[in-house]
Amino acid sequence: FDQLDEASRQRVEGHKAGTYARIVLENVPCEFSVNFSPRFPVLIGGLTPTEERFGFVQIRIKRHRWHKKILKTNDPVIFSVGWRRFQTTPIYSISDSRTRNRMLKYTP
Repeated sequence: FDQLDEASRQRVEGHKAGTYARIVLENVPCEFSVNFSPRFPVLIGGLTPTEERFGFVQIRIKRHRWHKKILKTNDPVIFSVGWRRFQTTPIYSISDSRTRNRMLKYTP
């Protein structure tokens, strides 16, 4: 990359950490600019093309002592994964003797 000029190198590598970028937002509600305060940063994130479709995630869940209700399959749940937060309708299952996954109607 040493032989490339700065613009070509930036197209290949992307922006380096610590550089400033100007982002133009369109079709934003007026409340965004009315309530904007430069004291608080605006975090902007995005999804990669593979994350816009259906996903399969295997996790272990544990009941919290304050939540007494049972969870049903296909009921909407909000997940917080890292800095991302999204709503989904999970399908709960349990693995039987490491050979197959059996769907659960309710969480145990």
